[in-house]
Amino acid sequence: MSVKAVSCELAPVQERFFSGPPEEWNEPAYNIHFALALASPLSRKEISDSVRELCVQNPVLMTRIDLDGKTVRQVQDARLSSLFEFCEYPIEIETTNQKVRYLSRIVANYRFDMCTSLFKCLIFSDVKNDIQHFVFLVHHSIFDGGSIGILKEEFERIFILKRENTYESSTFEYTTYVQAQSTDKAQSIQLRGLEFWKEVLQGIPAFYWKQKEELWNYSGKRINFFCDNAEIVRQKNRSSTTFVSSFVAFHEALATITGKTDIAIGVPVSLRPLGFERTIGMFANIIPIRASPSTGQHDFHSMKVAIWDALDHRETPLDKILKEFPSYCENNTQSIFGSMLTFMKISTAKTLHFKNLPLTPNTTSFDLTLYASECSERMHFQLDYAPNRISEKDAAMISELFLNRMSATSTY
Repeated sequence: MSVKAVSCELAPVQERFFSGPPEEWNEPAYNIHFALALASPLSRKEISDSVRELCVQNPVLMTRIDLDGKTVRQVQDARLSSLFEFCEYPIEIETTNQKVRYLSRIVANYRFDMCTSLFKCLIFSDVKNDIQHFVFLVHHSIFDGGSIGILKEEFERIFILKRENTYESSTFEYTTYVQAQSTDKAQSIQLRGLEFWKEVLQGIPAFYWKQKEELWNYSGKRINFFCDNAEIVRQKNRSSTTFVSSFVAFHEALATITGKTDIAIGVPVSLRPLGFERTIGMFANIIPIRASPSTGQHDFHSMKVAIWDALDHRETPLDKILKEFPSYCENNTQSIFGSMLTFMKISTAKTLHFKNLPLTPNTTSFDLTLYASECSERMHFQLDYAPNRISEKDAAMISELFLNRMSATSTY
């Protein structure tokens, strides 16, 4: 098995992770992780071989980034051994909650080595209950949310079906995408988009949540809540989408709490082009969507138009947008938007059972983030917030207002 070493410049969205102090590169809040529960007996060699094959097909998983943050390189075969670590549960652990807390302590304190690999597989063996948890841990700089489903499906094909070469010939490697971002055509599209953002964000007031004296430390709290399947159907039967309904509901909840109507919300968007539908990598950007919430069908329609106009100009990197408003980002790059809405459609593997474990329940990357996950059965919402910026009472009120507003939009 051989892997060709490739070097290329970082994609614009990746550069954002290296614009801050080097000590922040390894913050656990920037890790994406999910767990696979596997019943024993299980061969560690089977898992190792499957992940190695997965990495050969997706070399971005064997990425290291030079310390200067300028280039990204795929690691050599010899470094594949660094993808795996193995540990066992203490036999005295009895409950599921204790196991999760044990996993949390390990994963929350995990630090990537940027010079070795940004993808790790941790295997936890519960010898008392004959269960193993296989945790994928990926640094956010090389991995977007859409790649989670692809990785799950590809691992399932290799591990269960024992199939190799699962990619179709039309699929490109991630480095092809990164190199395309530096072409004249891509730069021209970004420039046209920049003119749009300069006009849309002109005059927007800087946004700050109430702050205390403490420095930012990535500590966070979390609230989980749900909409059942009937609510999803009601949203889909309207002249809208669940994403638009979620954005409007979140926007108006924030307006009620803050007393401000002119608010922008940061929204991660996909930049995955044709031909890269099955490619694992970082195909994402963050855009600040600005809309003034109020009541009534006409205003709801206006907000939908503002959202779709913003999405039509998603290619302009956030860093370039912020540079046009230097007074907002001298001390805090989130001052144009103080909140994030991350919307995802969840895909499920057909054979393997993947489960979300709350492995980092006490961290957050932003002041306030609402994660909206849509699946066939119900919508799952997760509100992460920084307690030194937002009170527990306000966070609970935002969750309640959001759910009430989601139900109200179905009457339009």
